[in-house]
Amino acid sequence: MRTFFLFCLLFSATSQLSANADSDVEFILSASKPPIGVIFEVVENNEKDLELALTKINHYSEKLKKAIPSIKLAVVSHGTEQFALLKENRKRYNATHAKVQSLISNNVPVSVCGTHASWYAFSEKDFPDYVDVTEAGPQKIKEYQRQGYALIIIEL
Repeated sequence: MRTFFLFCLLFSATSQLSANADSDVEFILSASKPPIGVIFEVVENNEKDLELALTKINHYSEKLKKAIPSIKLAVVSHGTEQFALLKENRKRYNATHAKVQSLISNNVPVSVCGTHASWYAFSEKDFPDYVDVTEAGPQKIKEYQRQGYALIIIEL
């Protein structure tokens, strides 16, 4: 019984720590002093998921920029979803590429994980020039956090 109670407590605390993106955005919007920026993290298992994640990110970005015009935003994708952004997948995932280009044109850099890409024999040259291929996605996220960015995990 004690083990079950501890498990429930741990599960509850973990789910509180990774609260959904909606509540994270609302928390930032209600903060007396907002963070310098927001880093959106995407880690999914399917190329198709990136388009939906980017749709959510666009929504949150607009909401944040409207309320806090000076806030900086960035995106790091470091799961299998990042392969939708390969040059060879541009036609197949044209809408995804268009969403990334829209974010970038609005000064929201989009990075993918070079380490994860290398596990599948892809490199920086396999991605279009507008996508930042960083050495390691988690490391890039930590760099943003050290600069004062808040992390929002986009989960589908």
